[in-house]
Amino acid sequence: MLTPMRPGIRQEDRAGPTPFPDRAEAPVVAVSHIRPYTCLQQAIESRTEEVTVAIDAEQGGKLAVDLSRVVKMLRALNMSAPRLHESLEPSTHPLLFAIHDEPGRVTALADRVHTDISVVSRQVRHLETLGLVAKVPDPDDGRASVVTLTSEGSDLVTRVFAGRGQWMAGVLADWTPEQAASLDEGLTRLADSLRAEIDALTSAKEN
Repeated sequence: MLTPMRPGIRQEDRAGPTPFPDRAEAPVVAVSHIRPYTCLQQAIESRTEEVTVAIDAEQGGKLAVDLSRVVKMLRALNMSAPRLHESLEPSTHPLLFAIHDEPGRVTALADRVHTDISVVSRQVRHLETLGLVAKVPDPDDGRASVVTLTSEGSDLVTRVFAGRGQWMAGVLADWTPEQAASLDEGLTRLADSLRAEIDALTSAKEN
């Protein structure tokens, strides 16, 4: 049975000690230079690329259509949802949630709710009139103002959140907690991807 040759060792040197003790052994080739290892590394990298490859256009199109249908149904349900404040449109709820998460300047709030600054400015003025928000000096720049919730506004957000939560729990009554958690995780990832796309488009316009 033949003994496999070690890279860098000649045929006559592989079987036992050399007959010339004073002769230096040929250098061993570095592992990184051996072609089989390189091929294996390339195969692993190729497999990694296959695992992380993006979805195809057909699947992407189906998702886009499904999401569009879901958005339209949510809008229809919002229009018929009972109002928790007689003078407040449900379309203002995202702004209230954004202020609840983190008070901010009008420009920052407009960016977070993906709405034109002029529209958010009008909404903020309306919310001020209703006593739901107030403007306070920006701690980082006293010349600017930060929009924050009043106690009444905070109470309204709590009631809206509880009402929406109860409604959604009813809609998903036949779902398992694991299925609901999976949906939540997927929506979070989708929101992050959409946010990255918006940032990329904004950067492209600015440049």
